[in-house]
Amino acid sequence: MPKTKRHRPRTRTRRRSGFNISRFSANQSTIVRLSQFVTIGSSAGGVASGVIFNDPTSSFSNFAEHVSDYANIYTEMRLVACRYRFVSSLPFSNQETKTVGVEPMLIAFQQRGTASLSTPTSYDQVADNARSKIWNIACDTSRNGLMISYTAKRNVLGYNTTNSTSSPDYAGVPGGIQFFCNGLPASVQVCSYHQEVFIQYRGRS
Repeated sequence: MPKTKRHRPRTRTRRRSGFNISRFSANQSTIVRLSQFVTIGSSAGGVASGVIFNDPTSSFSNFAEHVSDYANIYTEMRLVACRYRFVSSLPFSNQETKTVGVEPMLIAFQQRGTASLSTPTSYDQVADNARSKIWNIACDTSRNGLMISYTAKRNVLGYNTTNSTSSPDYAGVPGGIQFFCNGLPASVQVCSYHQEVFIQYRGRS
């Protein structure tokens, strides 16, 4: 007799409804871009100097989104990258007066913790850094201005708490810009900068 093929009965698989809890982790994170546009002015003595912090807490950069929202949602944060674009406000006024008696601005990016960064009082304090740049602020008429960026190496920075008063050297959101310039007109707008900070948040509170 010819052999007949046996057909195996089909089995129906039931799909599970609801969430698969194993897919969710307490270490899940999200990356957020914080941004601000700020102007820099000179003092009565013709000096422009200061620090621009990456740290978004109210003690430093005071990013409104972080202080009002993200610090209340997440418990930890760390820096992913940052970017600064500086645009001069001086060239056009100097062209009108035909005077360019302004020293260049010295700008440097520092990776140190927020507690280690202070407002410089001389060019030497800014120049003593491997990432220092000389910006001829009185003659820069370009639309792009001066761009400085930094990307943190993966897993080099540890997390810091979102409600901390400052970031240490190798955790959280350290680093920032130090700048110094003298010989400026007294009490005028010197330049503007657009700051972007990309922060990785994790840990829902």
